[in-house]
Amino acid sequence: MKNNPSPTKTRELVIQTLYQKNITGDSNTKVLKELKQNQKNLNTEKVSQIVKDIKDLKKEFTETIEKFSNIPSSRIGEIELSILYLALYEISLSQLDEPIIINEAIKLAKKFGQNSSHKFVNAILDKAIKKAELSDDCALVIRTSRYNFYRNPTNIFQIRNKIFGLFWQFIVFSNVFCWRLPARKSFINRFYTI
Repeated sequence: MKNNPSPTKTRELVIQTLYQKNITGDSNTKVLKELKQNQKNLNTEKVSQIVKDIKDLKKEFTETIEKFSNIPSSRIGEIELSILYLALYEISLSQLDEPIIINEAIKLAKKFGQNSSHKFVNAILDKAIKKAELSDDCALVIRTSRYNFYRNPTNIFQIRNKIFGLFWQFIVFSNVFCWRLPARKSFINRFYTI
């Protein structure tokens, strides 16, 4: 009986698979076949699915990385790219909180990457998350949910809840902000008095 790998081990296997694929230029099928042969005691179905999904969304993830980096993706290390692809996949399609995803990506960058790669990964992911939360169309979330909508229809509800949450954050912030300004208080009182 095969054991299911832990989430950390799953991430490490995905990173190693993506790295091997980028370095050797082999197809997904060949790399995943080698992974199954090397990890005979582990169930690698989840790793295979994540790698296939990342392949489908690689172009969009590369655009996102290039958008928030002043370095072209051809000059970014393969390990760092693999970590960023996995983190962007998790941000887009998983139900984990963004700080957890960033923390896991930083751990992977410290373990597998160069000396300062964890800072680079942190900066790119932080910018991508902030841009996705602040943009009008929630580009990162909505773009990938169209891809995954038929496989996981709860994504549309997650997007709705995120937009609804941002709306209420705006309402609360604007009310607190307006009530703290003395000049606006009299202006607001004219509209809220009965």
